[in-house]
Amino acid sequence: TKIWILTLFAHQLHEMRRNTIRQEKILLRNSSSLANNAAFAPISEKKILIST
Repeated sequence: TKIWILTLFAHQLHEMRRNTIRQEKILLRNSSSLANNAAFAPISEKKILIST
């Protein structure tokens, strides 16, 4: 039973690492898209001012 518990624990650690990596990738993707949106925001505001 000790081996089974260790195997289960190792599996849980592996799953946790996989989930963490997945979350970090999502976080990076979201932050890069936020940075892109922030870069475009001032341009669109200027366009609105020019068109009015």
